[in-house]
Amino acid sequence: MPPIRKRCCFSSAASGARSHRASAACTEAGRGNCYNVLEGFEGDLNKATGHRNELNGWKYRSLPWTQL
Repeated sequence: MPPIRKRCCFSSAASGARSHRASAACTEAGRGNCYNVLEGFEGDLNKATGHRNELNGWKYRSLPWTQL
């Protein structure tokens, strides 16, 4: 397995905002290879309905996932 500094780190949160900050902090700390999953898992809040998963996000785009 490659050393920790050479491995990639992917962050994901509901809308992508927290994971963006986490990836940025990781990179600023010198970790490198830190990436945010754009749009997050559930995507942005649809203000018209008050729900997520209706505009964008990992689930909305039917990308693979499994609930454990």
